[in-house]
This record gives sequence, C-alpha cells and structure tokens, in this order.
Amino acid sequence: MDTTPDISRQEQLSIVIRIVNMEFENEMCDPQINEFFMDFINIESTTGFCLANVLIEQLQHYDIDLQNCRGQAYDNGRNMIGQYKGVQSRILNQNPRAFFTPCAAHNLNLLIKDAANSSTIALLFFGTVERIYSIFSSSTQRWDILKKHCNLLTVKKKERWESRLESVKSIRFQFKQLTDALKELFNTTTDGMFNSESQSLLKSISCYEFILKTDISLSENLLKGPMDFFEEYRENGFEKAKLEANILAKSAEVPQIFKLSRLRKKARMFNYESEDNSAADGETIFRTTFFIIIIDQALSSLNLRFNQFKIYNEKFGFLFHIGKLKEMEDDELMKNCKDLHIYLMDGEHKDIANYLRSTMSQTRLTGLSTISIEKDIAETINYDTLINGFANEKSRKKSF
Repeated sequence: MDTTPDISRQEQLSIVIRIVNMEFENEMCDPQINEFFMDFINIESTTGFCLANVLIEQLQHYDIDLQNCRGQAYDNGRNMIGQYKGVQSRILNQNPRAFFTPCAAHNLNLLIKDAANSSTIALLFFGTVERIYSIFSSSTQRWDILKKHCNLLTVKKKERWESRLESVKSIRFQFKQLTDALKELFNTTTDGMFNSESQSLLKSISCYEFILKTDISLSENLLKGPMDFFEEYRENGFEKAKLEANILAKSAEVPQIFKLSRLRKKARMFNYESEDNSAADGETIFRTTFFIIIIDQALSSLNLRFNQFKIYNEKFGFLFHIGKLKEMEDDELMKNCKDLHIYLMDGEHKDIANYLRSTMSQTRLTGLSTISIEKDIAETINYDTLINGFANEKSRKKSF
C-alpha cells in the first residue's frame, strides 16, 4: 500500500495483495506466491488512522477476511510504521498475526538520512550540493557550461540527498571539472546574483573539509554496512578517508589544512567555574562534530530500524536454510518448531494445525489423530515390524 499524487494533484492510494496459492486437492503440489494489484483509491488524508480505515473497508469490499492476513509491508513513513498510530499497529490490533516487515531498501536510505541530519555540518554539506544543482539547472546556458566540463556524471536533483550516493559521486569524481565550470560561470555571467552565487559556491567547495566530506559520504559500505562495519569504521575510517581526500586535494591544488574557527569563550559567573576546554586543532573539531556524530547516529538507527528483522530471524531463522534442517539435532529442531507454533497462535487459532488439516487426506488426518490420542498404546508398538510389513506389501519385486 502506497500513495502518490496524480497529474490532477489528487492523492491516489494503491493497494497490492500477495497471496499464497495452495492446491488443496493435490498434496504434492508446491504452494505458489501470486501478487495482484487491487485498486486505486482517491484519499483526502494520509494519516495512519485514515489509511488503516480505508484498507479495512476495501478488504471487506473485496470479501477478504483480515484474519487471514499474515504480513504487512509498507515504506518507512511515520504514518505507516508508527508504533501506536501507524497503519501497521492498527492492523496488528485487529490481527496479531499480520506481521509487519519494513521495506529494507527504505531502511538503508533512511539510516543514512538519519546520520546526515544528526550533524549541522552534514546538513550544510548537502545544502551546498543542492545549491550546485540549482545554479546550473535554472538556465539552459548555465547547464551547457556544466555539461561542457562535467561529462561523466550529471549533478542530480535533490531526492533524499542524504541517502543517494549518486548525488555526491558527480562532485567527488569530477571535482576539478566542477570548479572549472563555476569559474567560467563567474567570469561569463552578467547576472549579479548568479555571479555572487558562483563565487560563494567556489569558495565553499575549494576547501579541504568539503573534499573530506565527499570521501566519507562515498564509503559504499555505509549503504550496506552491518554493525561490525560501523564500529570498525568509527575507529579507522577517518584516517582512510583522509588519505583519499589528500590525493584529490593535491590534484585540485587545495591546501590540506583544517580551518579553525574562532572559539567563543563563555563568561564565568563565579571564580570556582573552570575554563572551557576546547579542542586543540581544526582536525579534532571536524572529527568530533562531523565524523563521530554521523557514525554514532548510524549505529543508533541501525539498531532501531533493523530490530524487527532480528525478531523474525529468531522465530523463522531456522527455516531460511532448509538444507541445514537435516544436520540439526532432534531436540533443537523440536524446540524451534514449538516456538514457531506458539508464535503463530492467536487464542484458539493455530496456523500450523489449520494448514496441516487443509492439506492432508481424511485417512491421514484420522491416523495421525489416533496416534496422538492413543499415545500410550502407540509407544508400545514395535515400529520395525510395521515398517518391514509395509515394505513387503509395497515391494515391486516379483518372485519367479
């Protein structure tokens, strides 16, 4: 379920349903997963309350029982994933077995976005990137100047700048060409506003800190990094990024120094107050106010946004690799199966029992029920004798 405005500026809600198609008459047939587009619905509000009500009403219109739902998947908007007022929580209140799975792709995007928004220096960096796009895209003549110098990658419009690697690639790998384009724009434009803007941008990007930010932002593992990567990158990533930035700064003839802003001293009201202990140099300030902050925020967001996947792995993880079930000890396998059985229960509703009942023959159902009910008798039976008798009856060998 997702919303998007159409050309007439009306909000359209699309609903897609995924089903597991079971062949009840053929026990040997594998289940098939099918996905169906259901409808476009014009909505006036995108709150979790409104969207949940629309979804429930549409399911009733389709004559689909909400209690048969076993999964929800939406993007990571607050109206969808909210713990108390989101669509997923309202559906879970009516059906606890409609397990919610957040979009993994959005999780990665929003993880980087959280990290970028945690630092004012990072916000300033991505704001500068947006200004570069704006100054060139607002005129065909200025865009031609950009294309003249930057022909490998095009500066892209802002769409989750903090989350998109491509938005920084065009600057990082064409830094010298971009500065040449800004210099030509400064020397050729007759518009005072754009003349001032191009000079301001050229000054903003022609510093060592900006180059270092592009290298930190372009660490590809930041988009797919597990917890251990972030922890290792927090300790050693800054020095690695500096090495890459030094090479680029040297080729662009940018001094490899950190700017040291004037420190504001706080007035002491009493003699016993200690003096402010400030960082000794610009590099330390940059590392603590930019690098450390965004990595720590990434670690925090990683725990928060991927916690749901950890829960699913604990419950369903033993089924992810079917081949390993053969190597699993009987006690461990039985424990996992019992835990899954409990997890899929909702009062008197039992998914595993219902599934087995709907896919087995009447004879098999009766036989298994008899073994379960008459457990004491079943434990006294010699199964070796039964297996040998069954094998003799089903044997295809003929004696001549």
